[in-house]
Amino acid sequence: MPFPFLVRRAFPTVRKSSGSAWLAVGVLGCLGLGVLLIGLIPAVEGSLYFHPGQDPLWRGLLAQLVHVNLAHMVLNLVTLLGVGGMALAIGRLWGLLACLMLSALAVCFGLQAEQPPLAWYAGLSGALYGAGAWLPLAVAERAASRSIQALAVLICLAIGAKAWLSLSAGGLLAGVSVASSSHVYGYLGGLCYAVFRGVPVIYRRWHMRGDVTDQ
Repeated sequence: MPFPFLVRRAFPTVRKSSGSAWLAVGVLGCLGLGVLLIGLIPAVEGSLYFHPGQDPLWRGLLAQLVHVNLAHMVLNLVTLLGVGGMALAIGRLWGLLACLMLSALAVCFGLQAEQPPLAWYAGLSGALYGAGAWLPLAVAERAASRSIQALAVLICLAIGAKAWLSLSAGGLLAGVSVASSSHVYGYLGGLCYAVFRGVPVIYRRWHMRGDVTDQ
């Protein structure tokens, strides 16, 4: 049974991919290509790190395309590919791009507000945690099955719990300390975006249900 048919059966509100969707694929592909190209020029990487205590906000956005080593870059690129594929499958790729941008901004604002500030920051993982908050709820919004909806909400909560627990646990990735607070900031940014997008949908559904009941 073809995968597109399975997706449309599980998510009946999903339409076939349009030209706009493929444009979004191109934008996401350029994002991944930018991460890859920067990773191939080690001399450039260090100059693009974000120093929250002194750098402007736009430097924080640029630094999220930079990764400190190959393992860091590959992990985030694989995650980006996974969430991109899922967003495309449910017809929400532009939503994913907006979520990544807002989550990246949340990471920048959060790191700048920390006292004392981090010495430097780089990487896309904070924004990807934002996608991890939004994407399961986008799946729940479009799924026809209540079991899929419940599972999606549980995944969203599990990702949030992982982000919060990592604050106290800390961690290393290929010998480099992980900025766990960026995961929390990104997750909260993605969650805010999900609420912003989801509340109008819920309101319309309840309004339509009320109209049907009145009839």
